[in-house]
Amino acid sequence: MRNAFTVRAVLKQLPVRVESAAAYGDRLLLGTANGALLVYQVAEPAGDKLPTLLLVDTKKSFARKAIEYLGVVKEAGVLVCLADNLVTLYDLHTLSNATPLNNTKGAHIVATHTAVDRVDGIPTLVSKHPSTNNSASPETSRFNVEVRNIATQALVQSLFLSEEQPLHVFNGSGGKQVWAIGLHTVWRLIPMPIEQQVEDVLAAGQYDEALSLVSQSDNILESEKEELTVKIRWLRARWLFREQAKYEDALAEFTDLGATPTEVIALCPERVAGDLAEDISDIEADHDGDSDAEQDGGRLAGSKTESSDSTEPPAGDDNSKQSGHLKPARKKAKPKQVLWKDALYAVMRYLTEHRRWLQRAMADSKREIDYVVRVLDDDNDDDENNSDDRDDGDSNKGAENSRTPSRSGSGRTQSKRQGSQSDDDGDSLPHVRLQRLAFSLETMKISVAAMARVVDTTLLKVYLECSPGLLGPLLRVKNYCDVEQSEGLLTEHKRYMELVDLYHGKGLYRNALQLLQTQGMAEPQQNGLRGTFPIVRYLLRLPSAQYELVLEYARWPLQVGLEREQAERTAS
Repeated sequence: MRNAFTVRAVLKQLPVRVESAAAYGDRLLLGTANGALLVYQVAEPAGDKLPTLLLVDTKKSFARKAIEYLGVVKEAGVLVCLADNLVTLYDLHTLSNATPLNNTKGAHIVATHTAVDRVDGIPTLVSKHPSTNNSASPETSRFNVEVRNIATQALVQSLFLSEEQPLHVFNGSGGKQVWAIGLHTVWRLIPMPIEQQVEDVLAAGQYDEALSLVSQSDNILESEKEELTVKIRWLRARWLFREQAKYEDALAEFTDLGATPTEVIALCPERVAGDLAEDISDIEADHDGDSDAEQDGGRLAGSKTESSDSTEPPAGDDNSKQSGHLKPARKKAKPKQVLWKDALYAVMRYLTEHRRWLQRAMADSKREIDYVVRVLDDDNDDDENNSDDRDDGDSNKGAENSRTPSRSGSGRTQSKRQGSQSDDDGDSLPHVRLQRLAFSLETMKISVAAMARVVDTTLLKVYLECSPGLLGPLLRVKNYCDVEQSEGLLTEHKRYMELVDLYHGKGLYRNALQLLQTQGMAEPQQNGLRGTFPIVRYLLRLPSAQYELVLEYARWPLQVGLEREQAERTAS
């Protein structure tokens, strides 16, 4: 369910009994029990104000008896009227020139239909029925209008009314107006903006439904429809990764969208994502009951997830809907655990493939690549914590220090709804602050070298977590790993042989020799670098231009060899 409409009573306590109604253009026609026809002009104000109705004409003797039915055949310019068991046609514009259809004498019901109705650009079926709350008193009895999808008949929304039972619900002005008519009350059903409807659907985690909703809408520009579709796909990819544990599907979607790899990296644990990491408790689901993630074999380490003991019904439960709008999904159906090793293996494959793509770009002498970057809107509450929203390949440390991707839709605060879906005395429409959609997607040029630095450094972190054997093959070939970060990580994990490979590949020969000498002297032996053989072997690898370093660091293994030879002679 979603907020497809808001409903307001625009005419109350009419002194006559209304039996039928019709609408066309800026006119609303009400047929009464005494045969009079009331003609109202509908004024559509700008902004969030309600439409107003002005009585411009009253045709007291329009029919001899109650006007039981009114219908408009716009294409023919005809008003169809059923009164006194006879169908009569009138000129739609002058409401005169009556033409009775004598062969309809004795008719009790008539129907007209000339086109498929579309409400707010969306095929919609509107029906009505009284409330079944028999315990309510007549003064407080509430009635509701149901909005259903015309294709699937699925319930979209229930709009509750308090004045009286609605008798008729119909579209007017080419589907742009929806009216509900009671005996003495007229309500207007006002379509909510498509973005706000999508916001409600996303709040319930119904991403495919959101995509379907946008695809059906024909009252927004194609460019706006495409932009909204891409944003939903973007959020859906995050949801697939974070809540459905469908890592490959999520990463394939990001790739298809042309997303910057920093968007994917930000979904990883903090020890992998670094400054790009997002708090998993701040994802779009707005979970409550954060719990510390497990370090081994559990959820994403270094993050927080929803508590597993949720007792409230899922967001899709009809019992959670009140007054025609979605109740805030404080505790949704428990998402699948994000198993960090499975996630990182998927990320490893993604980064490896993207690394190859970057290498091809370099081979083609490309300096920059277009990426799609998520930029948080200025009025989003999270902006104070995420002032930098873009990737910037010109920073001192490349894309690794680029602006942190925004967390669209994140935050623990639900969208604030002002006003109610039920009728009240206000003259303004309710407004839903867009939260999940409060971001934009921009195509930006990012330095190939800067992005390569991010990808290779993150790949090194992923290898450390789940596949250390691949560190050597990464570091022994040309790579763009950030030296400072990689040095700290390899040292922390005591991966000294790989650290030597890193230094060598970066031309830091002195660093490599110093490490080999230090580890060669280390006691007790904790790695394969003990003794003089590793440093001697490395000295032999150095280019001839480094002969001064060879002479400097050859002293220690030569001295050790002389001391060993002298000791052997003494012993003999």
